[in-house]
Amino acid sequence: MHCQLTIIKLDDHQAVLINKENQQFIWPANQLPPESRVGTVLTCALVNANKLDQDDQALAKAILNELLKKSST
Repeated sequence: MHCQLTIIKLDDHQAVLINKENQQFIWPANQLPPESRVGTVLTCALVNANKLDQDDQALAKAILNELLKKSST
């Protein structure tokens, strides 16, 4: 499963991320991808360690679909 989170606040120590349901999450700033800033949209993958094979395939498919959407625009 994956979800999109948008950075709405960012300082040297932490970021505040928000999802499409307006739920907020605190994340350590030093664990964000390089070049992250307010407004950056991140894709978060949630993987069940007991089902890595199935989840890996679903994640790969979701990423490919997202890439294909962006390349067709």
